[in-house]
Amino acid sequence: MINIFTFKNNSADSNPDRKSISAYIIRLVILSITLLLLNVSAPYAETSPLIKSVEINGGKKISESTIYSKIKSKVGDPFSKNTVQEDIKRIYRIGYFDDVRVDIDSFEGGVKLIFILIEKPTIVSIDYQGNDEFEENDIKEHVTITPGAISNLSLITDNVKKIVSFYQSKGYWLAKVVPVIRDISDDTVALTFQIDEGAEVAVREITIEGNNALSRKKILKVMETEEKGFFSFFTNSGVYRKDQIRVDIQNIKSLYQNNGYIFASVSEPSIILGPEKRKLYITIAVSEGEQYRVGKIGIEGNTLFPEEELYEKLETASGEIFDRSLLRKDIDFLLDMYMEKGYARADINPDVTINKDKKTADIIFSLTQGNIFRIGKINIEGNTKT
Repeated sequence: MINIFTFKNNSADSNPDRKSISAYIIRLVILSITLLLLNVSAPYAETSPLIKSVEINGGKKISESTIYSKIKSKVGDPFSKNTVQEDIKRIYRIGYFDDVRVDIDSFEGGVKLIFILIEKPTIVSIDYQGNDEFEENDIKEHVTITPGAISNLSLITDNVKKIVSFYQSKGYWLAKVVPVIRDISDDTVALTFQIDEGAEVAVREITIEGNNALSRKKILKVMETEEKGFFSFFTNSGVYRKDQIRVDIQNIKSLYQNNGYIFASVSEPSIILGPEKRKLYITIAVSEGEQYRVGKIGIEGNTLFPEEELYEKLETASGEIFDRSLLRKDIDFLLDMYMEKGYARADINPDVTINKDKKTADIIFSLTQGNIFRIGKINIEGNTKT
């Protein structure tokens, strides 16, 4: 951004010699006085010239009302150098302009502010080069910039990151993207994303740390990410995918919670690229915490079934290791029982109370039956045979 203050005098003089020299001297005097006023100290701020007019030059792609809303220098206010500088910053932050400057003219005993705006060009076309492994439409699903957008560096950079992230999620850890902007006219450009896909990176080793209660083998079994092995060529296993590893982290956490480790946590994986740039080494750290068993079990809000009948059919049992997956199955079972009786809007909220001293989890199934739904009369039209 360039802040330029240009001071002009609108008086015209046709004499090229003495009169032009006189005009030059007058301009110097006006410039000196104006600069003096710009740097006046606070106690003498009232001597600043008044703003008589504010104009905008440029800015076809955005409404003048939007631009004026960013300008705090108002007609009738004393001129302030600091306010004008802040006006320039606010206009620039809109993101539509390559350059914003202000010309200051003497005008009607005061000054006229002319905000001169140079707009960023418009992107009229976007294409992709080097995408051999993926169709252009696959990439476009992850890109937010479209033809007609302003050529904004931050927006383009953000979309470069999106394309790289897409490739990394598909196993192309070394993918690189370079945006190339080509001028089409004074105010339009073409954007090309040049893609270097690189090679797929194989998972060489997965290390699990902190797993004392559950074996590495058991943890790897719930993961989609696998180490590259002999049959990887046929099964396409052993390829690192960022979206897949996120699912793996959640699966490991669920595995622990299904084995009584209610407060188990799993860190974001540490991923190291080998020196040959073709192999990845993944480390996942687990904090297991204490194992909990089921304490008391209660059912509240039930008015439809004998409680003994419900308790007998629950898979969650007192004294057993807490299993989150069984808790979910019991919730689904209770909902099905109520829906079979017409309570389609029944709701069950499990209230789990932890006793850290006893290492138990008390469970209360809180039932809200809702209204019963009945099927009304069914008419079948056009049936002439029965």
